[in-house]
Amino acid sequence: MKKTASLIAIATGFSLMGVAIATAEKISDVTESRSHGDFERIVIDDAGVGLDVKIGDSYAVTLNGSEEWAKKITTQVKNNALIIGYEGKKKKKNFKFDSDYRITITMPKFTGLDVNGAVDAHISDVDSDDLGFEVNGAANIEIDGRCGTLTVELDGAGNFSGEDLKCEAVTVEINGAGNAEVYGSKSATLDINGIGNIDLYGNPATVKKDKSLFSNITIHNK
Repeated sequence: MKKTASLIAIATGFSLMGVAIATAEKISDVTESRSHGDFERIVIDDAGVGLDVKIGDSYAVTLNGSEEWAKKITTQVKNNALIIGYEGKKKKKNFKFDSDYRITITMPKFTGLDVNGAVDAHISDVDSDDLGFEVNGAANIEIDGRCGTLTVELDGAGNFSGEDLKCEAVTVEINGAGNAEVYGSKSATLDINGIGNIDLYGNPATVKKDKSLFSNITIHNK
């Protein structure tokens, strides 16, 4: 029941963010490459995108979607981060989210994702000492690989599926409505101030946890 309530809250979060799920027939699908480099983090800034991140030897940023959508997506690199935005003064109310319209990114090193909008993200083969995720919107994030230290903060509505991300130390804080699955082999600090669920894997020796009334923390012995 608690998990169902969380999922309902997350779905509501997408609606409240003004994210329109585009169901109209797509016209003039295009593939567009953007030339960017020298970034380790990704920032979603007032945009709604589908995101596929892969680890590789070089940088590549490719947009796959309608021509109109691609024209409105902005990309720039600043302070070691690739910032993805949506053109227009009323971005939060105007952008459309369609998980079939996606941005594929290849990068040598990935250290985290900040979301100030909406994202459906699939991140694979990560190998990093430190990873950080901060969601101030609506997000569905799936990730696999390994890391030393993982920090996840969900302040909006989100799902973080990180059971296959094998980390040593994990910190998770949920302040909105969210669900998180994480793996920590040595230590975990888990805190839920809103409505949510945390599933912890890895059987760490040290676990610190704190939760609100309408939340649940489950520690799996594997």
